[in-house]
Amino acid sequence: MKKILLNSMLTATLSACIGWSNVANAQSLFKDLVPGANQGSQPKDFITVSGTMYFITVINGSSSYSHRLWKSDGTPGGTVVVKDSIINTNVGDVMKMFDVNGTLFYTLAKNGSATSATLFEIWKSDGTTAGTVRIDSLTCSAGGTPQNWIVAGDKLFFSKGSVANPFDRELWVCDGTPGSTQMVVDLNPGTIGGLSNQPMGAYNGKVYFQGSESSNFGAPINFELYSSDGTVAGTTLVKDINPGTSSSEPGSWVLYNSELYFNANNGSGTKGLWKTDGTTVGTMEVLANANDFNPKVVFNNFLYATNGINLWKSDGTTVGTVFVMDSANVINGATSSYLFTQYMKSLAVAPYFEMLYKKTDGTTSSTISYDHGNSASYVLLNDKMYQRGQNYPVAGISGLWVNDGTEVGTSLLFNAPYMGLPYVFNGTIFFSNFSSAEGYELWSYTPVSTGLSAIQNSQPEVTIYPNPSNGHFQLNISNIPSVKTTVEIYSTTGEKVYGGTIIKQQSEIDISNLSNGIYFARINDQTKVYSTKIIVQ
Repeated sequence: MKKILLNSMLTATLSACIGWSNVANAQSLFKDLVPGANQGSQPKDFITVSGTMYFITVINGSSSYSHRLWKSDGTPGGTVVVKDSIINTNVGDVMKMFDVNGTLFYTLAKNGSATSATLFEIWKSDGTTAGTVRIDSLTCSAGGTPQNWIVAGDKLFFSKGSVANPFDRELWVCDGTPGSTQMVVDLNPGTIGGLSNQPMGAYNGKVYFQGSESSNFGAPINFELYSSDGTVAGTTLVKDINPGTSSSEPGSWVLYNSELYFNANNGSGTKGLWKTDGTTVGTMEVLANANDFNPKVVFNNFLYATNGINLWKSDGTTVGTVFVMDSANVINGATSSYLFTQYMKSLAVAPYFEMLYKKTDGTTSSTISYDHGNSASYVLLNDKMYQRGQNYPVAGISGLWVNDGTEVGTSLLFNAPYMGLPYVFNGTIFFSNFSSAEGYELWSYTPVSTGLSAIQNSQPEVTIYPNPSNGHFQLNISNIPSVKTTVEIYSTTGEKVYGGTIIKQQSEIDISNLSNGIYFARINDQTKVYSTKIIVQ
């Protein structure tokens, strides 16, 4: 085969090379929040309230331990401390942060252990030190700690057990006024509480939950659909969906078309799709016996749900609830154009599983992307999905991955084995990351509007084409250093199938002897590492 390369081909093949990542330059230190070698601030718990990003840092010193509340406008100069030492002992942590009608609320666990009482505090902040104040303190016994926090209207709701009996879990509320935190009602007096330990839903200023009154049902484990506005009079049974002594266990709450959708068991043994407008007569079944139908997200004016390993969509009617596609049992989220899903497929040999990522516009057609990166941490930006994950077949390739629903558009953006959970604010992805100089600090990555990194949008340093190919790939390195550059190619099982040294800018990689399929290429020029998928067909 003649090895003829034309410079004009480089620009033409850029779209086929978007899987490449400049690992050294793709990410950057946003701000060293605690300057000093190996100090580290460990930023976490990001939330946006009224256009401001808030987060917590945790500082472990030789003789001190401190949690700090920060805020940011998206610039290093505008990233400042709101309140220092919100916890200053080595026993305690921030539990949750919330947006309550435009005000930041956060909850703290201050002390205690698995066998002793724990002090919980609720705080609120307007973004100033003086305006960051404690609302209430609550003492809880082990096992009865506050859980299932949710905002409904201008109130913060949660469930909590009594100090005397952690299993006596009831509904509590806080409206932000100091001293306002209280139990709403003792729904089921006695030793077994009136609330199940399951997530609650919010709708029209009320909280919806699995509740039980022994006086109503004769069995305290019979959990049915209840709602509350935070008052005794406003806490009522909405509907006894599964009459008798068995529970309907409503859950998986999603707001759609001005109604609250959820799943519940009407006595058939599986959970179907239900909806409510808050009234008994307006609480009705949409799809019965639906094999644990789980509503998840609203996209393009439809409600999407998973049902076993399948993806469904609904317009709120029985006839309008239809199957979309199979092998999509996890919904990662929706952008303005696509819905991203995930399915884990078992394999007979190592790595023993394969993650199938899909995107769909709501029809049965979708593009499947194969990737062994597995993580529950996802963010969506510019119609792409970004995940913190690791490519198990190739040791050491872990960090931030991008997935646009295509093979060539799925790649490792940069290597960051100690990366924290990603968070999107003002078009930038923020995360905790480690370096030997600063420790764990606040880092960022900003894709351009097209979803490509800046290095990918300019003249690429590395190109490989055509991709896919019959096994003959042309490799171009625009600025090859004097030191040797190595090329390694791995199979999806982690086996190294090709290795070589590059000493010139333009070279050919010949793997035509390999079977058709997906492979992973790594180019190391001793200053940067580039990685991408290549496809032999």
